[in-house]
Amino acid sequence: MSEESSMTPPWSPVFDVPEDDMDWNDVLDIDVEHDVKETERSSSTELFLFCCNGETADQITFEEQYLRRIERLRSNIEATTCTELCTQIYGLYTQLSILDTDLMMRLFNLTKMNITNVEVPGQMSAKDFVSTREQIQEFFHFIKSFIVNFVESPNEEETHSLLNLVEHLHSLSLHLGRLAHLPATTISNCFSRNGNKCPNSVYHVFHLHLEIHWELLEASYLLNNRFPELEVERLIIYAGADEDTLIVTDICTEYMTILIWDLCVLAIRRFNIIGLPEYQRRTPFPCTCVRELWIQFYHLAEDRHQRLSDKPFFWMMIHDVVHTILEGQQYTIPDSQWDSRKFRVPPEYQCDNKLAFCWWMLYHLTPICCFDTSGTNKKSNYTTCTMLLRHSLSKERELKEGTRRFYMRCLIEMSELWETNIGVIATLCDYFCKKLNDKFYMASLGLKEVAQVSQSPMEWLEKCTARLNNKKGIDQENSFYLFLRVLAAQLKVGQLNEPLVAWKQVKGRFFSKFHERRMMELSEIGLCNFTSLFITLAQLGNIEDVGGRMVDLYDLLNIDSLPTNKINPILRGMFALVFLYQRNNINFGYIANKLVTIFDCMCRQVSTSADNRSLHQKHWDAISVYLEALQEVFENSPSLCLSESLLLGTGLCQLLPACGQNRLRRILGILEAILTKHRTTYEQITTAEQIQDTAIQVRHLKSMGDTLWKIIYPFIKTHSCTNTPPSQTADVAVCFTLLALYIQPSSSNISGDVTSVFNFFTQNTGVCPNIVVSYLIHLLPNHLLMDKMQTSQGDLESNLIRCWFQCTLHKSSEDPEVQELTRLIFKLKSMSDVLQEIYPNDSDTSYLSHCPSIKFVKALGKGFYKQEMLKEKIAYRNKAQHYFESLTKFVGHAMRESGSMEIVRNIYYKVGHLVKYCSPLLYLKSKSDCLLPGLLTLMILPSALYSGGQKPLPSYHLPAVKEYLHLFVQGIGKLDFQKDQYVQRCLTDIVKHYLSRFPMKNISSTSTSNAVHPLVASLSASFAKTPSNEACSLRNVILSTIRDQYLMPTSAILPSTANLSLQLIVELFQRTLSVPTLAKDGLLLLPTLLSMMIIIDSAPQHGLLILSCRYMLESCKKAPESVPCSQVTDIMRNFIKQHITSQPIKCIETLETISKLNGDCLLPIVDYMTEAVKDSETRRGVGADSNLSSQVTDIMRNFIKQHITSQPIKCIETLETISKLNGDCLLPIVDYMTEAVKESETRRGVGADSNLRRKYTQLVQRLGHNGNS
Repeated sequence: MSEESSMTPPWSPVFDVPEDDMDWNDVLDIDVEHDVKETERSSSTELFLFCCNGETADQITFEEQYLRRIERLRSNIEATTCTELCTQIYGLYTQLSILDTDLMMRLFNLTKMNITNVEVPGQMSAKDFVSTREQIQEFFHFIKSFIVNFVESPNEEETHSLLNLVEHLHSLSLHLGRLAHLPATTISNCFSRNGNKCPNSVYHVFHLHLEIHWELLEASYLLNNRFPELEVERLIIYAGADEDTLIVTDICTEYMTILIWDLCVLAIRRFNIIGLPEYQRRTPFPCTCVRELWIQFYHLAEDRHQRLSDKPFFWMMIHDVVHTILEGQQYTIPDSQWDSRKFRVPPEYQCDNKLAFCWWMLYHLTPICCFDTSGTNKKSNYTTCTMLLRHSLSKERELKEGTRRFYMRCLIEMSELWETNIGVIATLCDYFCKKLNDKFYMASLGLKEVAQVSQSPMEWLEKCTARLNNKKGIDQENSFYLFLRVLAAQLKVGQLNEPLVAWKQVKGRFFSKFHERRMMELSEIGLCNFTSLFITLAQLGNIEDVGGRMVDLYDLLNIDSLPTNKINPILRGMFALVFLYQRNNINFGYIANKLVTIFDCMCRQVSTSADNRSLHQKHWDAISVYLEALQEVFENSPSLCLSESLLLGTGLCQLLPACGQNRLRRILGILEAILTKHRTTYEQITTAEQIQDTAIQVRHLKSMGDTLWKIIYPFIKTHSCTNTPPSQTADVAVCFTLLALYIQPSSSNISGDVTSVFNFFTQNTGVCPNIVVSYLIHLLPNHLLMDKMQTSQGDLESNLIRCWFQCTLHKSSEDPEVQELTRLIFKLKSMSDVLQEIYPNDSDTSYLSHCPSIKFVKALGKGFYKQEMLKEKIAYRNKAQHYFESLTKFVGHAMRESGSMEIVRNIYYKVGHLVKYCSPLLYLKSKSDCLLPGLLTLMILPSALYSGGQKPLPSYHLPAVKEYLHLFVQGIGKLDFQKDQYVQRCLTDIVKHYLSRFPMKNISSTSTSNAVHPLVASLSASFAKTPSNEACSLRNVILSTIRDQYLMPTSAILPSTANLSLQLIVELFQRTLSVPTLAKDGLLLLPTLLSMMIIIDSAPQHGLLILSCRYMLESCKKAPESVPCSQVTDIMRNFIKQHITSQPIKCIETLETISKLNGDCLLPIVDYMTEAVKDSETRRGVGADSNLSSQVTDIMRNFIKQHITSQPIKCIETLETISKLNGDCLLPIVDYMTEAVKESETRRGVGADSNLRRKYTQLVQRLGHNGNS
């Protein structure tokens, strides 16, 4: 029998299983872990029971096994026919040919009894439940076999028998009751993961109801197919409908209507206990068996409609149910129409949200009721869907966002499974285009719901694209974005067969929604939603068509009058469109022109609104969006040949100078990325093989490079010469240098060849050293560039060393960038040659650890001194001077522009060491433009010092001068200052200007914190035990200058700085370890200091003088080979000669003081002193001056006191010699001498010294002879 003519139902829950294979173990041992429900097999027939696999929490998909099982059922349609003439039902033997009224009644009564037994709790085990359900199925199998095998053309008696069967079936259904009326406890406990092994009677009652309802439907299906003209009594009372007849011929439709309503009411009861968040997760199916019953019902309805086209198909029946539910009126049946033997349709139910329920049920039915058993997509249900949309989106209904989102998710599911429906698209378009300004926000979800208006254009495009291809993130999207997914699903389905046909049908509707007034009405959110809509449409339709329309609509808005929050979405939207064009390799010149016009306008306003902070900020926000998107455009472009260069607006020329540091850093970072992308793209194209249109691409890139030169490079040159340019300036400069290797600017106003660019950033002293350091770090490892530069300028290494040294003046050697640059520079051959002087071992890298620039100048100076031939010295000097030829200019610029004390200190520190170690290299008397005079004029002896104090040195210069002046002095000291008047003058000026400028260390203080005076520090080389001649000469010059400028009295008045000078001299003497050096200082300073002692009345100053004289006189006494005593005696004689007449008392007092320090130097001139005193008395005409005589005698007394104990014989012999010259000065102290001799004998502990006494007696006798007594 063919499928079209078969009168058997298409399937029932049965499978073809051999009878021998059935036993109770097979019934109860069920694999409950498998996703697909296995059924129980009867021992006598091919019968299967519903076997639950638990609660259905998720919607089914076609990949599950239910539909495959349905296909097996279809292949066994004929299995319903029973070929046995006699079979046993409930223990009764029956024959298909003989089924009289009594037997039929007995069988149905036994069935009712078994149903009752199952429903009575606590009387049966799980095994008994299953056995009873199987017996009932065997009974229905027999009934269906009876119908199939009944005569085709029954007579009156046979017809009566059929009517009797229908009556019994109806009676059984009344006895069973409706699924819709099952107790809530039964529904809530109807599922079990253990299947039919579940001992719960509620489980078996529910599944028995499912089985019987399905068997009743199958039996009615067979009856209707076998006897289509059979008239039976109506089974249903339709609420609210007037029935004209109580007789119908379509009993199957009656049973189908009852079952579908029961299943829907079960769904309503389940819907009422869940909330909106669970709509997608919770299904209308209390268990997997209910879901399978829905699937079987769907296929039965579809098969029946296919056989009998006038019969309703599944979705038509669903539509009727949905329509009835949406009407919402609960009809009551009048008593006159009430019949307990009839079923009411619809049954009584209470639905909390009818519209939401209909969407929910349709959402979960769609995936299980749209495929046939082969997986082919069958009929859609847009009729019901459209009706629900009309109800949902009506103006009278206030639709909440959460509910709207669920509706959209339902539509997404349906659109992906069904064909395109223009009506649905049109309805949604009309609705959402009116609500573009809505936020589609759910407060209950918190921050997740904030509109994403700050996303980048690329992210925006990616999200729009993702909506076309996957469901990721669908749970977090608002209803508008879900609408876009619906739109995408609808149009994509249509494009599978007829590309762009569906798009052409709907584009006019979308485009017509937007005009100038509507665009002006859009808020920030509205513009974002508008953009998302059109980007989605562009990917579904014609990109250029939609993109052009979108840009034209943007053009209707006046950017100048829009607030920032509206400008930003427009810019992001247009750039998102640019990315879409890029992705599809479409030229976007039209969009680029629109964008750059907006950008240039904003840049002009920024440059002219520096005083208007709000306006400035407004435009900057939009400019940031533009620039960040611009960078993404370049980075995502494979060839830069789609009009990317048009986005480089001339507004950058106005924007860059108007930016602050932070904003400038961002812009320069973006420009660096653009330049890098341009260069790498050019290299790829020019080096790759077999690339079509290479010449065209190269031409595009050269044009773009020329644009970059014109717009950006002038600013980079200018800004790199400012005091604090951001580090990104160097990065961009590097990019332009590398660009110059390939592309030079076409304009003659820009020096864009690679040599000019490189020289500007390395040899221009105006360029900020920070920029130079970063610049060189990037470029020195580039061998291609270095080879090019070496070819263009032969002495590249010298230039690099000069550049490096200048940079180290500006930055600390501890700076990581400086250290990296130093590492690169020290790899140069020229530098290695210099360092060999002090680091002959190539593996020694200790010079990199601390102050490598100092080590460099040390090595340079040492190398010069090692040169022996004059020719070699000249060549070495010339080479070294090349390293520093622009140093004066650099230092002058740095000291003028830098306000940083740290930078100034660093400059003084390193230039000071340069002068100290390399002064012979820096100074050449015959060369007027040598470096040293300029450096000294800039740093040590500026014109401000000669202006009479009217223009003092900057306050932040003085600490550096104080700390490092000694380095300069020591360097000058290595020159031939004795023959060179300029050098001598420099030393004199330094002493003159800086001695009084800095305080001296406090002698009385024991603290080590007091700084050493720089002039003292400059003479440190002379403090050694054996100082060099060079150090001693420098010491003599400085002390001579101090003596002449600060110690020489003028008209018996000392200079104001005399005290400071004395302090400096004392500190020098205290630090000096060389006795000969101090002795020589005595020859230089002693005459002046003796003269000062005549004048000074101040006790502190007098103390400094005595201390100074002590150091010198004691040194003279200890080093007679350096300074003979006769030279000191001559100094004393000259002192007496100068002062004995004018200030005899002061003169003799001074000599008395000297006698205490070193009386030996006065003994040879005692006679001269005596004569000088007498001569003074004579000139004064006052007779003998007892005071003077007394002071001379005191000198003798001091001499005796110093030597009588240590050298008594020598002391007496010396006094005897003096007595021969002038015995009068000794007569007053004869008694003192006698006591002194006795004391000497006592101290020595030897008793009377005959030799000493003999000498002393001779002395006294001589005094008696020479005296008056």
